[in-house]
Amino acid sequence: MVDQVIKNEVVWTNPAPRPDPNRAISALSLNISRHHTQGGSQYREAIMRDTDVFFAARLQINEGLQDRVTFFRTLSDLNDLIGEINMTHRKGVVLEYQSLALERALQILSDNINVLEQNLTIANAHGDNSSLESIFTAVASISALHSDQVVRFMAKYRDILWKVLQSKNNSQFIHKMAGFINHSLFARSKEGTSLEQFSKDLVSDAMGDGVKHKPLSEIVEALFEYRYDRAGEMLTSIILGKSGLSNDQIKDVISAWRKSAPIYTGKRPIDKNNIVSLPAVVKKNLETIMDLEGRKSGVTKFLLEKFGIRCFGRYPTKLLLRQFDTFGDQGQFGIILSSIADYSGGYYVDVDLYDKLFDDIGEDYIIRVTETDDKYLRSQYEKIRALYSPPIAFEIVNVHGSIKDMQFSEGPEGMLTIEDIESGLLDGLSEIFDPDAVHVLGSCSAALGIAGKYSEKVKGKTIAPTTDTAIKSITVIKNGKKIDFDITFRDGEAWIFYNGKRIN
Repeated sequence: MVDQVIKNEVVWTNPAPRPDPNRAISALSLNISRHHTQGGSQYREAIMRDTDVFFAARLQINEGLQDRVTFFRTLSDLNDLIGEINMTHRKGVVLEYQSLALERALQILSDNINVLEQNLTIANAHGDNSSLESIFTAVASISALHSDQVVRFMAKYRDILWKVLQSKNNSQFIHKMAGFINHSLFARSKEGTSLEQFSKDLVSDAMGDGVKHKPLSEIVEALFEYRYDRAGEMLTSIILGKSGLSNDQIKDVISAWRKSAPIYTGKRPIDKNNIVSLPAVVKKNLETIMDLEGRKSGVTKFLLEKFGIRCFGRYPTKLLLRQFDTFGDQGQFGIILSSIADYSGGYYVDVDLYDKLFDDIGEDYIIRVTETDDKYLRSQYEKIRALYSPPIAFEIVNVHGSIKDMQFSEGPEGMLTIEDIESGLLDGLSEIFDPDAVHVLGSCSAALGIAGKYSEKVKGKTIAPTTDTAIKSITVIKNGKKIDFDITFRDGEAWIFYNGKRIN
């Protein structure tokens, strides 16, 4: 028997069903997965001329309450088949027999969603998480056909889904759920139920007090693997909102993340782990924020409002938590100041550098992080100095620049130049620092120009590179109650200045 295809709609015929279609469906999946290396097989031609396999599968799914063993075996085969076809489609390979097979498989699941629902209830009562995973995978796959129906299903059984996500260490299943969220995030049913609310509830589950959030982290990782689209923006806003940020703060933070990876083109990056891409930047920041909030609720909003931190993924979680915990502590402290803008994305790879710095400094000093997008450093430091009685013992400044300037953002307000320093913009800055403070300027080639001028204003010791580079290592040197650093840059030399004069 042959299916009739009229205007891309499949009209099902009723041939005598084969007793066991599973071998044929499994072989078809295997053939599709190997198509590029082994070419076609008998199943490619069979699927175009014969619908017995799918008719039998339809009966086995439809009779799922009478024979649950066969039901779940067939469901697993259909899930595998759909997954293989979707994978080939993502690679840009769209063949007629695959599209027809996909349409038939999805239609079987869609027509029997009530059977899926009843089996889900039974599987949940028996604590059968493997069967629950198969059902949720199948339901998510048909969202392209009936998004409203799927959203209602997922919202209704969100508690069960979350239980499965927590109990399973199955990245493939989590990636499928991320794909479902990405595809359907803006879908709305006639009853007004939306996946937006479902996602909010899921995030609420994940970030609630005492709840492990690993599944949500993996969903974030899957969702932002190669892209940052409307679905990603929505999930980002949900997570930031759950962290206590207002709508204006959410917009501000997301804007800062975009500035910290401005070379992003909207296309898939060459390397999915390349932190330069916007998806990687968003993922890195959300992972840190979820880690912070999972440990202490409200940390994100507090550090944003008190210290202007937006790009949380640049710093170790333990450093940020200590900054939060020691907010009222009047002990000795130093500053890590980063510009929000970062055209290279390099600041996100400094986490290990600061992790070691944190451990080496120990309890003797508190590291306080702050971020800025303007050149008015005195104002920035005065806000922090007003909170604490000791003068600032050290600063590490992460900023791009050149011989003549330090670039905290684009435009004149974000560009600190030699002329600005000579005109008095930094006058009085030395009063904020300890007389023996250490100033590390990470600005490219600063030692050949602006670092000497900066050193005149801050007194103490200033260290800067002679070429375009970044900090490679920071060795902590403790001398009684004083602290010093031995700085190594990735390229070039580290020049040292005192009161505007180079001493090495």
